[in-house]
Amino acid sequence: MASVKKLEEVAELKRTRTEYEDDIEVLVGPERARFVVHMHIICKRSSFFESACSDRWMKERKPIELVDDKPDTFSAYLKLVYEGELRSSLPQNEYLELVRLYVLADRSRDLRAANAVIDGIIRYSDTTWSLPPKSAIRLAMNSTPPKSALQRLVRDYCVQEAGPQWIVDPEKPDDGEELPRSFLVAVAEEFMTRRRQANYGERVADTYSRRIKEMPRCHYHQHDDSCPPCKSAATAK
Repeated sequence: MASVKKLEEVAELKRTRTEYEDDIEVLVGPERARFVVHMHIICKRSSFFESACSDRWMKERKPIELVDDKPDTFSAYLKLVYEGELRSSLPQNEYLELVRLYVLADRSRDLRAANAVIDGIIRYSDTTWSLPPKSAIRLAMNSTPPKSALQRLVRDYCVQEAGPQWIVDPEKPDDGEELPRSFLVAVAEEFMTRRRQANYGERVADTYSRRIKEMPRCHYHQHDDSCPPCKSAATAK
């Protein structure tokens, strides 16, 4: 029965535009790149788009504008919404692309997409044995609310897995910009919190050295009625 339900969901997603009464025109970026998406699908996923498609919008039929996002990022978001696939248009800048995608999903209040991007960042870090660069950290800290899931993730990469060269590497030229003060403060606070936990008897290995991929699957996820907690207690591999 589960497989039949899945096929029905896929079939619904692949219906042509003419099968829907209302489509949404979205203009993305300063260049106002035009996308047409199914209101039936996007509003189920995103409370932002659901609010934007108010009765007044239905009467005026004005395009929805996302001036702060990139067309490639919105295209990747639609790929995730329609097909459940994470896609980066610039693999050499994978972290930056994933952070941009998270920011868009988070602003759109699409928790399923935001959680999927978090899992994608963790998988990418694990498979490439790398950590997010400073450019991705700056974007995460400057473009998401304080203590967001993404901010906690990049903070914990520094606390749990990074060496000092991750912040200051003498063998690599600096890109001319410092890490945000808010990030450094968050890292210092987390180190102090975990030191206190260790002083109260928790194993130091559990406090400082647990790898991100070994954390509970929902540790960096957001949930509400539309996006319930993960059923499995598996780790975020």
